[in-house]
Amino acid sequence: MRIPGFCFDPRRHRGRFEVILPGTGARKRRRKTVRVETRDQALALWKAWRAKVLEGRALKGTTLDAYHEETWPKVMKRVAERTAQHDSWVLEKVLLPRLGRYELGRINDAVRFDQRNCLGLAEGSARRGGQGVARRGAGSKVPS
Repeated sequence: MRIPGFCFDPRRHRGRFEVILPGTGARKRRRKTVRVETRDQALALWKAWRAKVLEGRALKGTTLDAYHEETWPKVMKRVAERTAQHDSWVLEKVLLPRLGRYELGRINDAVRFDQRNCLGLAEGSARRGGQGVARRGAGSKVPS
């Protein structure tokens, strides 16, 4: 019987283990090779190793609120004080009230556009370099 992530070579007495870390889209994996005498020993080691690898990957605190509580202070220690104040203000006053309940992996462009539309911000009102961008077009009052 084939078990995904487990391979045993009886001739070489080698067990090879692999696990895909959840939430990474199969981009991150953990692998291990052990030397054992029997397949049963290898299977027992694989089960213990897999449980140990995955226990630290539990989906605890994946919301933006939880990220703000657990990780944000550590991130802000690595930037200038003024940057930390500004970024914290944006996160606490703008993002958390609207996106705090979302899981980090679920915040994408569609969610961003939905939140932007709820605020009444039009796509043409984007700011670049600190100055408003006026768009020309039908009905525009920008002189040509």
